Amino acid sequence: MITCRDGKYQEAISSARNAIDLKIAVDLKIALEIASVRTPKAATGAIVVKIPRGGKEEKAKAFYSKLAEHFANKEGVKVALPVRMAELRIRGLNDSIKTEELDSTLATVGNCELSQIKIGPYRSAPRNTGTVWAQCPLTAAIKIAAKKRLEVGWCQVKVELLDGRPLQCFKCLERGHVQQNCSSQLLL
Repeated sequence: MITCRDGKYQEAISSARNAIDLKIAVDLKIALEIASVRTPKAATGAIVVKIPRGGKEEKAKAFYSKLAEHFANKEGVKVALPVRMAELRIRGLNDSIKTEELDSTLATVGNCELSQIKIGPYRSAPRNTGTVWAQCPLTAAIKIAAKKRLEVGWCQVKVELLDGRPLQCFKCLERGHVQQNCSSQLLL
């Protein structure tokens, strides 16, 4: 995903297209060998570069590194490798469980990296148990939620996959669109 602060997408995409050849090798292990890409706009206005099937994850990471390298010194251009995320509710924790323990358990069970997991604040519940919210990649969340119960420290905790949140505008607070597409006349 490529985001330009000033909205100069044509200039940014043109410079990337001139600098990066989709068909050449990145290094000895991974060749881009991308036949074509699609570039739809995201709801926020950013350009999403979609790679067709066939070794897509490796190619996406290699292409992302080339884009990040190309735009490293360019002011106002941000490159990101988006990952579809999901949210979990984890119940039945006690005060002895540390965030690091929960992080490592979720990463191990979900087969993802620690850096991809976000844990919310501990909230006390009746009977000296607590609940936390966690966010991780969708594939990891599905694996974790399929277990229904996890062992964290000396606790058996319940895990529940939460429904996705709908789009909400932070300008007018209505649902179904984002601030970049808001037609409201409210002033911030």
